[in-house]
Amino acid sequence: MSMFICLMLFLSSQMAQEAAPVAEPRTIWEIKLKGKEELIYGYVQDKSEFKKPRVRVELDMPESRQGFIVLKGSEIEEYNKELPILRDQRIKRDAEKAGRELINGKSYQRAEVEWADRARQMAGIVAQETPPAPPEESPSTPPEPATPTPREAPGVWVLWGPHALAGAAGLVLLAAVARFFFTGA
Repeated sequence: MSMFICLMLFLSSQMAQEAAPVAEPRTIWEIKLKGKEELIYGYVQDKSEFKKPRVRVELDMPESRQGFIVLKGSEIEEYNKELPILRDQRIKRDAEKAGRELINGKSYQRAEVEWADRARQMAGIVAQETPPAPPEESPSTPPEPATPTPREAPGVWVLWGPHALAGAAGLVLLAAVARFFFTGA
């Protein structure tokens, strides 16, 4: 019975992972308030939220200490979607204004970056720059598409061996528990 329950839990978790929705990229909005020049950048769950009396905006401004703000619908003068390229440029520009550097999408203080560079220099670690690859000459005829080589199917023991081992271990455990409880040994 316990093996059946374990099997059902395993299968349900596998099906849940396969059926999980793929996260869509979040739409960031540029929001202009009435009487203010400064724009607010943030995520709003749905465009229809702007028509409500109160709008909850999750800020997308890394230098802001607030996580979200609630605006009155009547305060909003204009709202537009921000393109991902413009968002990246804005975040880079704001980081530079704040004295920070973006490295691999993360923001670091300039002093920390300088200390890290100095530490690498002192340790003798030098970033080796790879020379750019020479441009490939394009042939006059297009190359033939490569045919995929058929892979060998894995054997029965490779696929089902771990399952059989888990089942056998479950039976041994069940027998040991039964013996302990029913014979008192």
